[in-house]
Amino acid sequence: MKRLLTLLLCSSLTLSVLSAESVVATPAPAELAAAGGELVLNVVIDYGEAPAALGLSLDLPSGWSLVSVGGESKPAIVPEAGTTDTLDFAWLSAPDQSASFSITVQYPAQAGGTTLAGQAMLRRDGKSLNLPLSVPLGG
Repeated sequence: MKRLLTLLLCSSLTLSVLSAESVVATPAPAELAAAGGELVLNVVIDYGEAPAALGLSLDLPSGWSLVSVGGESKPAIVPEAGTTDTLDFAWLSAPDQSASFSITVQYPAQAGGTTLAGQAMLRRDGKSLNLPLSVPLGG
């Protein structure tokens, strides 16, 4: 999966800044239950003009796993339920102006104080950009 994302997104070795792009993941609930449970991340990737390639990679802590993916502009390429470690997503054709979708993950007991990390990857007009994603979680 990572190789596919690399081929889709990294046709150029030079990283250049595009304009006004961002990635945000809003957790629901904001606080993790001490006993463990499920967390929904509502992800929005804003980019204005649709990029030629779009992907998202999210690293999961030990003991976390993917439950499901859904939403308005769900990626065409998604990991299977139960995937651990790194979740890689890619669109075959990026939606106009922004992509919005949800990721539901299962987390273990005592996972509070965790920060999820990842990045959105965009390519347009021969320019590439990696947008960092950091989601601090209380609990």
